[in-house]
Amino acid sequence: MTNSNHRMQDVLQDGRRFQLLIDSVQDFAIYMLDPAGAVSSWNAGAQRIKGYAADEILGRNISVFYAPEERAAGKCEAALRTAADLGRHESEGWHVRKDGSRFWAHTVLQAIRDDDGRLLGFARITRDMTDRKLAGETLERANARLLQAQRLEAVGQLTGSIAHDFNNALAVIVNSLDLLASRLRSASDIVVLEKAQRASERAAGLTRQLLAFARRQVLMPERQDLNKLIEASEPILRRACGAATAIVIDPDAESAVVSVDSQQFQHALLNLVMNAQEAMPDGGTLRIATGRAQLGARNAAAGLLAGSYATVTVGDSGIGMPPDLAHRAIEPFFTTKHGGVSSGLGLSQAYGFVTQSGGGMTIDSEVGKGTTVTLYFPLAAPASGETPVREKAAASGKVLIVEDDQDVLDLATRIFQSLGFEVLTAGNGLDGVAILERVRDIDVLFTDVVMPMGMSGIELARFTRKVCPDVRILLASGYPVQVLTAEYGELDDFAFIGKPFRWTELLDKIRAVQADNAA
Repeated sequence: MTNSNHRMQDVLQDGRRFQLLIDSVQDFAIYMLDPAGAVSSWNAGAQRIKGYAADEILGRNISVFYAPEERAAGKCEAALRTAADLGRHESEGWHVRKDGSRFWAHTVLQAIRDDDGRLLGFARITRDMTDRKLAGETLERANARLLQAQRLEAVGQLTGSIAHDFNNALAVIVNSLDLLASRLRSASDIVVLEKAQRASERAAGLTRQLLAFARRQVLMPERQDLNKLIEASEPILRRACGAATAIVIDPDAESAVVSVDSQQFQHALLNLVMNAQEAMPDGGTLRIATGRAQLGARNAAAGLLAGSYATVTVGDSGIGMPPDLAHRAIEPFFTTKHGGVSSGLGLSQAYGFVTQSGGGMTIDSEVGKGTTVTLYFPLAAPASGETPVREKAAASGKVLIVEDDQDVLDLATRIFQSLGFEVLTAGNGLDGVAILERVRDIDVLFTDVVMPMGMSGIELARFTRKVCPDVRILLASGYPVQVLTAEYGELDDFAFIGKPFRWTELLDKIRAVQADNAA
């Protein structure tokens, strides 16, 4: 056998080995194309990934692998031209299998030329990257949710702190106006006073909305059927929308019993309806529906835990929002409306209320097709017995008031003195401890929760309970008990009043505290 024959056999043998290697690859589709893009070879990995057997695909153009929209855009021809001109083309995109399903493909198209530079065809390598693509998208969504949650938490802390300080000022304003109202006789003075009182009520409402977004409003949850709450709200909802908007109310066949503050729920629902109405300036259809959702660990919406939820959906046929605006819609004071049409607090109040109630909120919107807001509330546990109401007692005795805001301290002092109390005061917790160590016949401790000097009102209350077990303790704060409990632990041993308080509310609380002690 001549040397040339030996060399030819070696080449053929190497070719068979190479083809055997290519055919054994399962994780990559490796195949050849002619200069026009028709498939001329096919390996086992290509059959596994794309679903075609060799006899089904040989001779067909690779455009069959492209998604219809990419074929229409000329992506296949562009890839072949680039590879022919530059020698190589690399890309990622959605490809189509034989059965019509799609997968995310990473492809490399390499031009093959002879020694004279003539184009013989192309080698193409395709890898299925769907799992990595979906994992990346899931991670991206999780990171986006985390960043939004951190952003909202920071804004919530800021708004909560502002609202807390504003509550102190409002407590002085509201109660001073109440005291003046009992003394004025001039009709013109009374008119001016009433305007000031209305303005203070609006300011108090603004503070409640800020606290609602920060999830620090005072809630009084009770077992409620959402269908009945919506039914009771229907007249005012229809008046808020006007004749140009058609309201469709679609209650779920089953009752949806949840634990919510009914007043705050109706306020949140009204805010959502008014937002929807503003998004339909020329009229449209607004749908309010209730339902149920069983969320698992994988499909939980808005960061909710897996479990059973009652849902309230408010959907409109309005102008809708692009995704970047929809993500920001729950931020306080953010609004897509101009010219002072909206305060930007409606969605933030609803968001804060539903999250503080243990639920969550999602917003689905598309420009030109409307917006749908869905509230999720955990289904309530079975009802338990109610606590009997005790008789109120008269107010009297010695009180220690601890408050770092001097105006609020002066106001509380006047109120307690008007109720017949002997009053001792302190500007912080440490000064309160000093008074308790030398004066042990105190009947009531009335203390703010958030104070300077490193000692909170709750720490002062617990110290007081140890050294003077019989003292009645009343805590005051603009933050709700749930928030304080999360930070300081169980507080059932103490009574609580929310800021800003009126003197009549404080009187009721004092009497209730005395009644509890007498019992």
